[in-house]
Amino acid sequence: MPRVYTKTKSTRGTKTYTCTGCGQKIEPGEVYYEWSRRFGRSGQTYRRHQKCGRPRPTELTSRKTAQIEEAANDASAEIDAWTYEVEEMGLDYENGGTIEIDTSALTDALNSVAEIAREVGQEYQDGFDNMPEGLNQGEVAQMMEEVAQELDSWADDVESEDFDGEVSYEAFEREEDLTDEQYEQAREEWLDNIRSTVEEKLDELRSQATERIQDWPEYQG
Repeated sequence: MPRVYTKTKSTRGTKTYTCTGCGQKIEPGEVYYEWSRRFGRSGQTYRRHQKCGRPRPTELTSRKTAQIEEAANDASAEIDAWTYEVEEMGLDYENGGTIEIDTSALTDALNSVAEIAREVGQEYQDGFDNMPEGLNQGEVAQMMEEVAQELDSWADDVESEDFDGEVSYEAFEREEDLTDEQYEQAREEWLDNIRSTVEEKLDELRSQATERIQDWPEYQG
């Protein structure tokens, strides 16, 4: 994968650069990313405003699995941003209970990566299937079929995560002879403990989801 450089457009130069993100001219003094890709014996250099974001994996390389990396990056951003707010009105002060955190957003994020992985695997499988008889017995062909099968299996593993979003909490034990101020302080401490426990569970779930979309199979040919 090509290296991405961060540069600032010279105020003296006369060369004109166009941003691949917004299509606008990169003005003198503006910060931009620059990278080059080779196509056979030739190559091409690309530039993008820093404010338009870094180039995505599929812009840096033509390898098929860059699509998976891109999907995994998008999913990781969704996972990192995923959260859950404790609703005080739904808590059982007297008896305690459990909070069921909705983890469907994590499942959706993983499924989106698995879907892309299967599509990439199918591309490799189609490439193998379309090879002339004889060539499909060669080393390159066998590697293509192998990575196709590995990607399909990897996608199954990504989707197999069954998230446990249950968090238990104890009842709020109000001591006798508390002033209103002391009661409010004790109640807030009780709520803070619940929120901390929920946040610990969220961190655990985020880690589980992120680990699922790492180390996808790569074509070795």
